[in-house]
Amino acid sequence: MTTAADHRAAEPGDQHRAQEMLLAKIGHGGLPALALVLIDSRRGDPVAAAMTVGALLRAVPEVDWLTCHDLLRNAGLRDDQLLGDLTPDQHRAMAHTLNRAPRPHLPS
Repeated sequence: MTTAADHRAAEPGDQHRAQEMLLAKIGHGGLPALALVLIDSRRGDPVAAAMTVGALLRAVPEVDWLTCHDLLRNAGLRDDQLLGDLTPDQHRAMAHTLNRAPRPHLPS
């Protein structure tokens, strides 16, 4: 979950740092962390809303460039679309597509 301190965006440098922190959280937390960022963007988080869909997908460890391209195509989205500009239908399409995204392979 993100906090207000994560999203200080008074200055462009703060905005950039907050976006880097979001990408790092996704890189560490994978798809569940990305799902939380999607929820945050729908709730009006300005940092999450300013992120591109492609950048967020590529931050997921299990998602390589080709998989990112396939996920975007399946959801009907462009790499450069901002999360905050997605319609409710596009959010649903992205959530549905993420549900089918590759999962990490856990050792038996």
